[in-house]
Amino acid sequence: PSIDAYLGLTSSRWENYVRTMLGPERFDQLVSRTPLQRFYGYFSRDILRTALQAPGILEAASLSRVYTTNGTRKLKGALPRAYTVSHYSITADEQSSLDALQSAGLPLTGSVVLEDASPGFASAASPAAAGDAVIDLYSANEVVVTVNVTVPSLLVLTDAYYPGWEATIGGEEVPIWRANSLFRAVEVPAGRHAVTFAYRPATLSRGFWATLFSLVLVSALLVWRGGRAGG
Repeated sequence: PSIDAYLGLTSSRWENYVRTMLGPERFDQLVSRTPLQRFYGYFSRDILRTALQAPGILEAASLSRVYTTNGTRKLKGALPRAYTVSHYSITADEQSSLDALQSAGLPLTGSVVLEDASPGFASAASPAAAGDAVIDLYSANEVVVTVNVTVPSLLVLTDAYYPGWEATIGGEEVPIWRANSLFRAVEVPAGRHAVTFAYRPATLSRGFWATLFSLVLVSALLVWRGGRAGG
């Protein structure tokens, strides 16, 4: 509903991620704090140059391209939009997640850091890809991913974790966990499955029921007035 709400829930996570990975002392040159610049991910030339010199930091945040005044730079090691893993670690909060990401070393491949999560299977002994993940539909309010894995796994979608998103597998809702501090992950059983992410914010639901109530009320009033006029 507003940039301010998005900043508090998502952009602040991105800022904290970059701060942790670069170190606070090198982070001080981050651009001005105007909401629009932060919302669109604008960085100063110095901080961007520093980030590009630190292998894995931007790639682990799934940034495949960086646009600068000198042109476009493609980051070859960027994490894919969707991928599967069977190795994970669990943390309790944001700072613990960032500490785990930093200590694990970058880039992250074959593993994921889950925040306040409870998968139903034990983590694999070592990091490794668990299978295939193919995006069949990608829109602003819905993402459908076909997953084919041989063991229970985690599907990681490198889109921002944000309230209002729901995930279903075979029509059954499954929890979405915060992955690598920034993204989303869901548990998938072994086999081939279609995983659907749909954006259904609570405000939209309340608006629907408020509109329906208003329509019913108006209809009742019209019927009541019509009855009085007929009488």
